[in-house]
Amino acid sequence: LESYREIKRQLGNDDSRKLEYYMQALRDVEKEIERMERWTATPKPKVPTDELALNASVQDPATFIRTMYNLIYLAFKTDSTRYATYMLQSMNGDAWGNIPLLLGLGANHHLLAHNATSLGGEHFVKLGKYDKFEADLLAEFITKLADTPEGEGTMLDNTVVMYGGSNSQTHVNRNYPLMLVGGEKLGLKHGTFHKLGDTKPPLSNLYLTLLNALGVPAKQFSDSTGTISQIMA
Repeated sequence: LESYREIKRQLGNDDSRKLEYYMQALRDVEKEIERMERWTATPKPKVPTDELALNASVQDPATFIRTMYNLIYLAFKTDSTRYATYMLQSMNGDAWGNIPLLLGLGANHHLLAHNATSLGGEHFVKLGKYDKFEADLLAEFITKLADTPEGEGTMLDNTVVMYGGSNSQTHVNRNYPLMLVGGEKLGLKHGTFHKLGDTKPPLSNLYLTLLNALGVPAKQFSDSTGTISQIMA
């Protein structure tokens, strides 16, 4: 450290800044190594597996999706990770897109969505039944978080769950219908439906807002133009 200070005193402004960047990079690497060493020495948690149907397949979609949610829950509970993403399925005509057929709804998800938009009537009802199927499984996951004490609240209070779809209408990538759950201890405000289509904020504004709520002091995320104050208490 003394050698670093001595060298820095002999450098001009530009070289001094470069040296500072270099030293900061070294400090960041050292911190990461220390973090990894602490993690390596941490005993692996023992978790109950009685609720995990590890042999579940797409032929039993509810059991498979429920098991994935249970894995995420256990990962959070044991602090194995602090974030997770889960895409329930692809809407194309593969095995996952065919889940509505397995549920007796008469079409794959892609066709179900097209029919609901273009034909309406009973097709909207079928799409609604499928949306409810997925929402019920999500509700089970959220309930687990809400029923798990953590700190001065619950795991749900310290977790943000964002749920949504790939389109708002058929092949339309704007006006996304999204739902936020949890995060009360992080400053999120709930119980309100926000219609933001008139102001047309980019989706990255939401991501930036959530990053800040989670303690990441980011000022920009992708094409963000600001944060969404309406969702914060």
